[in-house]
Amino acid sequence: REELCRQENEVLREQAMQDSFTKLLNRGALEKHVCEALQERGGDEEDAFILLDVDNFKQINDIYGHGVGDMIRMAGILNEVFGDHSCIGRMGGDEFAVFLRDIGDRREIEEKIQKLLTEVRAGKERMHLSKEPTASVGVAFVPESGSTFVDVYRAADQALYHVKNSTKNGMAFYDFV
Repeated sequence: REELCRQENEVLREQAMQDSFTKLLNRGALEKHVCEALQERGGDEEDAFILLDVDNFKQINDIYGHGVGDMIRMAGILNEVFGDHSCIGRMGGDEFAVFLRDIGDRREIEEKIQKLLTEVRAGKERMHLSKEPTASVGVAFVPESGSTFVDVYRAADQALYHVKNSTKNGMAFYDFV
């Protein structure tokens, strides 16, 4: 009986950390994971915080009424592109975040984001849309963009909005904004 209670508590704890639609980490759980990782940082490593926003999601939703299914598909794409060595969460609405520790080479991040953008655009056929879905992505690097969750979130958000306000369907690194 004690073991059953422990298992139920563990299930409830996991559910409290998940976004109910996508099963990704929710905003609070992602923030907690990133904060813990930032506190454990070594001196020479570089981490990346990636913020993604689906472009014109409200208009696509209003026209086609997909919503939840689209968020689940986006979660699948993020998991496929960034894999097991990342921390992926839904920040809310159509905004997602990925935290990668000790990235090594920024070109790999750029290649993964290009793959992500290609997969999002490929959703036109999968979701039977007349308009191609796109995403805007902002990336901040630790330690140069800051050493706290708030610092890196703000930096990635600024890079994201640089893309949204210019071309959409692209990416920007905070240090190049």
